Amino acid sequence: MTLIKTIKVILFKELLEVVRDRRSLTSAILLSVLMPVFMLAGYYFAAQEEKKAQTAEIRISGAQNAPSLISFLASKGLTQGDESELELIIPEDYRNKLSSGYRATVTIRGDMSSNNTVTARLFGNIQLFASQIAGSRLVARGVSPVVMNPINVNKQDTGEASSIARFVAPLFVFMLLMTPIYSVMPACIDCTAGERERHGLYPLLLQPIAPISIPIGKWLMLITVGMSGLLLAICSGFVAYDNIEFNGMTLGLNLTVVSAALFLLVALPTIALLSAMMMGVATFAKTFKEGQTYVGLATIFPVFIAGVGSIADDKYQAFLPLWAEATLLGNVLSGTETHWLPWLFTVFCYGLLISAFLFWMSRSIQRQALESSN
Repeated sequence: MTLIKTIKVILFKELLEVVRDRRSLTSAILLSVLMPVFMLAGYYFAAQEEKKAQTAEIRISGAQNAPSLISFLASKGLTQGDESELELIIPEDYRNKLSSGYRATVTIRGDMSSNNTVTARLFGNIQLFASQIAGSRLVARGVSPVVMNPINVNKQDTGEASSIARFVAPLFVFMLLMTPIYSVMPACIDCTAGERERHGLYPLLLQPIAPISIPIGKWLMLITVGMSGLLLAICSGFVAYDNIEFNGMTLGLNLTVVSAALFLLVALPTIALLSAMMMGVATFAKTFKEGQTYVGLATIFPVFIAGVGSIADDKYQAFLPLWAEATLLGNVLSGTETHWLPWLFTVFCYGLLISAFLFWMSRSIQRQALESSN
C-alpha cells in the first residue's frame, strides 16, 4: 500500500471514530455554534450599560443652591434620582462664591470603579458648564471668550471603516480562531492518549506501513475537525453579527461569502499548527486523563501569545503567531488596507514547526513499535 493510500485509510478511520463519539461531536458542534452568540451577548450587555449611562440618574445634595447647574445636567441626560450610587454634593456657599467671582467647589462621591462611565460624563459636563460661566465672565468684562481656547480642533476621519468595526473586528477574529482549539481537543486526546490507553495503536504498528503515515493521517483528521468547527462558527457568527445595531450604530463588518472564504484560507495554517502541537504534547500522555492535562496546558499558548502581542510594538505584532492572522482578518472584516507579507512569513514558520512535530511523532511511534515487538 502506498503512502498516500495509507494516509487516506488512517484519515477515514479516525474520522469514523470521531463521528461515533456522539458526546464529543455534540460538544464541538454546540461550542462552535454558540461561542459567537455568547460573545454577541457580551457586546449587547456592554451596549446596554453604555445606553444607561446616556440617561443616568444621580443623587444631588444641595440642588437648591445651583438650579442652573441642575438644569444644565438634566439637558445632558443626568437627572436627579434617590437610588443612584453616585452623589453630587453642592455646598451652601456655591451661589455666593460664583456671584462674587470666586471658584466654587462641588464634590462627586460614590463608587467610581463600578460607575466609571457615568462619573466621566458627570465630570465632563460640570467642566463644560464651568467653561460656559468663564466665557460669560469674560464677555461681561469686554474680553472675547476665544482667549480661553485659542485653537479649535476640527477632526476629519478619512478612514473607510468605522471606529466600532476597528474595535470589534480583531476581537471577533480572535474568538473565531479560538473556537477550533476547543473543537479539536477531544478528538486529539482520543486519537493519541486515549488510543494508547485502549491499546488501539498496536494493530496499526503491526502493519507494514510507514510510521510517518500514522501521525499525518491523525493530523489531517484534526485539521478536518477544526476546519469544520470553524466553518460552523463563521456561519453562526456572520448570521449573528450581520446588521446588528448597538445604540443606533451598526458594527460595519464586511461579512460576505468572500470574507468567509478568506477567513478559512488564513485560518488553515493556524489550525494545522495547533493540531500538530496538541498531538505532539498528547504523545507524552499514557492515559486519557493525562492527555487532558497536557493538552489543556498546551492551550495556554494562544493566550500567552495574545498577551505578548498586546504589549508588543505594532511593527512586530503583525509577525507574531495568531496576531498575524488576527491583524489580517481584522483588516479584511473592517474594510481597511490589508498586508499579506506578515501572514506569509508566519505560514513559512508554521510549516517548519509542523514538520518538526510530525517528525517527532513518527519517531515516537517507531519507538512504540519496537517496544511492542519486544
